[in-house]
Amino acid sequence: MNYQRHIILMSDGKANHCISGGCTQIVAKNEAIKKAKDAWEDFGIHVHTIAFTSASDNATMKKIAEQGNGTFHFAEEPNLTDVFMQIAEHITRSDPSNTQLDA
Repeated sequence: MNYQRHIILMSDGKANHCISGGCTQIVAKNEAIKKAKDAWEDFGIHVHTIAFTSASDNATMKKIAEQGNGTFHFAEEPNLTDVFMQIAEHITRSDPSNTQLDA
């Protein structure tokens, strides 16, 4: 069977760690966006993002989801479960023959 693969990134979107040596915020953002693109293009993994906190960097989280062929969501603690359910519903609608989730 050819299952779709998905990952959910939950973050405030503030890039503060670099994979490469010297780190600036813009380098960290670009690396995160590129890794999402690589996950999609190289491995077929959809990267969905959930931004949380009122101070989150939604623009970066949207770009990560966009480049990872996933969906962007914003959540606060009271609706976090609802957001996860929305993503699960999206995944099962896009691949209705595979409703199993990896354990």
